[in-house]
Amino acid sequence: MRLASRSTDLHLGQGLFVIGYPGVVTSHELLSKETQLEATITTGRVSGFRRDIGGQQVIQTDAAIIQGNSGGPVFDDRGDVVGAATFTSLQGNQVVQGFNFLIPVETIHEAARAAGVTPVGESAFTRLWNRGVDFYVRDLHFRAHRNLRAAAELHPGFPDVERVRQDCDLHAKAQPFLHREEVQWVLLALAVVGTLVGGWFGARRAAEAARRGIRRIVQEELKALRG
Repeated sequence: MRLASRSTDLHLGQGLFVIGYPGVVTSHELLSKETQLEATITTGRVSGFRRDIGGQQVIQTDAAIIQGNSGGPVFDDRGDVVGAATFTSLQGNQVVQGFNFLIPVETIHEAARAAGVTPVGESAFTRLWNRGVDFYVRDLHFRAHRNLRAAAELHPGFPDVERVRQDCDLHAKAQPFLHREEVQWVLLALAVVGTLVGGWFGARRAAEAARRGIRRIVQEELKALRG
């Protein structure tokens, strides 16, 4: 998860993605307890730029936000965190969706500095996850599974990681044997080794033929000198 350096690059109408654990989902009576560990993503756009009653900059969005989303990261369309979900709008006791607000990433940077924390950018887990997803969308399921397995070893129990790993298994098993990525890697390796071995034997044969040619020339010259 990367923090954007600033939110001033945002513009009206730009797409946003909010990730959180809204209580209306995690406590839903018809959903299993396992789903409580799975994040919810809501989407929307930048609706405006405001200031709160303390004079701090806030970003208005029409992305759905409700109790449980508060503090969740908000991503732009490049995958960078540009803010955090903070508060919604009320009319009486009812939440009015479509008019919600985020604190900008500058506030997050300030809070991190005040706490003596330096954001490290991409962690080892994030790198493995991003690489695995990249391979997955390119249908390179063997390498995707390998990266996701390493990510799961670092931080086990993430439902999204397990879901993509299982999907990689299903795609791999559905492919014809010779079309599977790991099989193609083995065939390529064998072809390279065969080429190197063939080249080595070819070079030996060429060297031996050259030696025989030189020996014959020397013998002919010696014979001519004696004759």
